[in-house]
Amino acid sequence: MLQVTAEHIANPRTRTLVRELVENGALMFRPGLRPRPEWEPNLRVVLWAERKRLAEWERPEGAGGWSYSRWVILLVLAAISIFLLVTQPNLPAQLGGWVSATTVAITTVRKWLDSFSGKSAG
Repeated sequence: MLQVTAEHIANPRTRTLVRELVENGALMFRPGLRPRPEWEPNLRVVLWAERKRLAEWERPEGAGGWSYSRWVILLVLAAISIFLLVTQPNLPAQLGGWVSATTVAITTVRKWLDSFSGKSAG
């Protein structure tokens, strides 16, 4: 209920519970998912009182979280890039050609698909 109050979304893993809450009138769509109007002020008070504990739940424990992993991935990619640039002198020219060809191909496919749907690719 607190997540719905704060973010107007529900955890997809609680689909059955959310469906039951909607059917019982505890949650409603107006226009997004929200608690009953008369409950919302009280839930906001609880949300404010529990904000520190809720923030702790959102932080990953240990070094397994995305915030740690992304730096490892970036360092590995940087090391590979430097290695390839040093050992393959013509690689930047080849990559430039591949990027240009890929961009043209993607644009062409998008325009072709959009011509069937009546949309513009802009």
